[in-house]
Amino acid sequence: TRWLSNEASMPCAPVTIAGGISSESEEAELRALNDWVAAQGLPRGALAYDHADPETGQQVAVLDLAWPQGLQEELSQPVAVLLNEEATTIALASQAGFRCFISAAEFRQYVQREVMSSADA
Repeated sequence: TRWLSNEASMPCAPVTIAGGISSESEEAELRALNDWVAAQGLPRGALAYDHADPETGQQVAVLDLAWPQGLQEELSQPVAVLLNEEATTIALASQAGFRCFISAAEFRQYVQREVMSSADA
């Protein structure tokens, strides 16, 4: 009967989720970037990755393209590509331990310089 009480019917405050893919062109760019990563022999990232607070489990942000286990799983830090995002989303991802990139070109340079060169070593 507690579900029928007034407490249970009280409206919840809306939860604002930071981030997310904002246009078809942005999604196309992210998909092309994910295809490029796969062509390098690396795992595909998660498109529109739901990032949740580890303590509460509540979703706090949607990261455009993310590798929560790193591009070299368990060997590199988590990475996120955040195109056209507000500073809040970038800060949330950074605080969660993600290395953030705000452009596809910057991310490609990172992959070539740091990930692919360490894989060759």
